Amino acid sequence: MKVALIGAGPIGIEAAAALKRNEISYIHFEANDIAHTIRKFPDDMIFYSAPEELQIPAHPLHTAHPRVCTRDEYLFYLNGIILKYDLTIQTGERVISINQQKNFFAVQTQKLEKKFTYFVDKIIIATGGMSTPRLIQIPGESLPHVSHFLTSPATYSNKRLTIVGGGNSAVEAAILCYHAGADITLSYRRDKLNDERIKPWLLKEFYSLEWTGKITALFNTTPIKIDQHSIRFRDTTDDKSFSIPTDYVLLMTGYTADMTLCREVGVFLSPENEEPAFNPETMETNVPGIYLAGTVTGGTQSDFKVFINTSHENVERIISSLLASRCNA
Repeated sequence: MKVALIGAGPIGIEAAAALKRNEISYIHFEANDIAHTIRKFPDDMIFYSAPEELQIPAHPLHTAHPRVCTRDEYLFYLNGIILKYDLTIQTGERVISINQQKNFFAVQTQKLEKKFTYFVDKIIIATGGMSTPRLIQIPGESLPHVSHFLTSPATYSNKRLTIVGGGNSAVEAAILCYHAGADITLSYRRDKLNDERIKPWLLKEFYSLEWTGKITALFNTTPIKIDQHSIRFRDTTDDKSFSIPTDYVLLMTGYTADMTLCREVGVFLSPENEEPAFNPETMETNVPGIYLAGTVTGGTQSDFKVFINTSHENVERIISSLLASRCNA
C-alpha cells in the first residue's frame, strides 16, 4: 500500500510522522513551503491554544513561557519533528489533479514547469482551511498598500493603518500594530465586537485602547473603495458614505479553504461553506480511499470550530483505518 499525503502544515507533518512510525509507504506533497500559512503570521504572534494542545501526541512542545507558544517556537518545533523522523517533503510541488482508477489513484503534480504522475492506493488531504483570503470585491483591493495578511507590525510604525474586520485576527492586528507605533482605525460592519468570539484578553485590551482614544473604532461601517491615500466607507445605519486618510489597509476579512481537489474527485461538499462529508470514525470521505485531516475538514469556516488542537485525533483514526486496510488486503 502506498499513500499520497497532500499538505505540510502541522497536521500534515503529524500525519507524515505517524505514517513513517507505522511503516506505511507514502509520498508527501506541499505546494508552497512547510507550514506555509503559519509563516505568514507575525514573528511574535502568540497562538490562542496552549502548547500542550498544539503539540503532536507524545512529542512535548517546550516554550519559553508556560501555556504560551509563539509562531517562531512552533515553527522550530515542527522542524524538529521533521528532523527527528527524517521526513521527506516535496515542497513547491502542487497536486493539480487526482484521477480515480479501478484500484488506485493517479495523482498529477506540477513543480515549476514540469508535471509528474504518481500512482497510489490511498490519499490523505491535509491542505488546511486558510488557503486564500476572502476577497471583499471592492475597487482598490489589489493596490500595493493593501494586504490580507499581517506579517510584520513594524511595517506600519508611524503610519496610518486602517484595519477592516471584527474577528480575533483583526483585533489582535490592531493591538500589535498599535504597540508597533501605528495610528490605528478599525472598521467593523456590526455595531460592536462579538464578545463571545473574541478572546477575552484581546477584547479587554482593545476596548481599553479604544476608550482612551488610542485606537479609533468605526462600527457599522463597510469599505466601498480604496484609493492610494484614503479609504471610503458606507455607514450601514444611514447609508451615507465618507472617506478617511490612510497609508495602509489590512483587510482581515477571513479566509477560504481550497476544496478544488475534493470537489474534482467527487467528495460531497455542503453548498454553504463546502464542508466535506466524511466518516468521523475513520476520516474517510464518500470516495473510498480518500481521507481528510486537519482544518480542511471544516471547509471554509465562518465561526471557527476546527483547529489544530481539535485535529490530532484525525491522524490516529486515519492510521487505524489504513492499518486495518493493509491487514485485510
